[in-house]
Amino acid sequence: MNRSYMVGGSVRDLLLGRLPKDVDILVPDDPEEAAQKLARGIGGRFFYLDRKRSILRVIVSPAAAAQQRLFPTVHYDISSLGTEPLTQNLSHRDFTIDAIAVSVESLLSSTDPPVIVDPFRGYADLQNKQVRALSSAVFEEDPLRLLRAFRLAGVLEFRIEPETLDWIRSRGSLITRAAAERIREELLTIVSLSRSVPVLEQIYESGLWSVLVT
Repeated sequence: MNRSYMVGGSVRDLLLGRLPKDVDILVPDDPEEAAQKLARGIGGRFFYLDRKRSILRVIVSPAAAAQQRLFPTVHYDISSLGTEPLTQNLSHRDFTIDAIAVSVESLLSSTDPPVIVDPFRGYADLQNKQVRALSSAVFEEDPLRLLRAFRLAGVLEFRIEPETLDWIRSRGSLITRAAAERIREELLTIVSLSRSVPVLEQIYESGLWSVLVT
């Protein structure tokens, strides 16, 4: 059976009882057709966010979202799963708590329980309140994840599990490859936290701070 799946941070937030700030959806067929249907159904509008990768964004006003009992989100990003198995798609993500998917059809069903796909034990990590990378390679693929690990831990009040922290310590020099504006955005989010000091101390202790200021 072909299904559409909500993936990433929106699933993590739902499982934590938090309202998602945005929703990422993978569809089995044409993402433009799916975006058209969603926009029509919720009174929103859609446009291509990335035409080359066929990623579309559907925007709905807060008033319309409230009226239709939708997530109070500013956008829904829709892309195609293509021929890639769902578990393979999830394996490209950064942390286990962001590598969980839930069937959209099961969420909309009034009788069936949610169908959750969790190949990397992300739900267990949510319960244990820890941020765990899928592998050390995630930091080489996108060095900004070195900082994102601390940001996630700070926002969710989680801890970074020991092996992931070791990977961060040994790969701190990679952060220089990340764009300065992206680094700035992560740091601004961290310093805005009510408990930012412990997070900044952890960044310093990891050796990442010394790389950032040199």
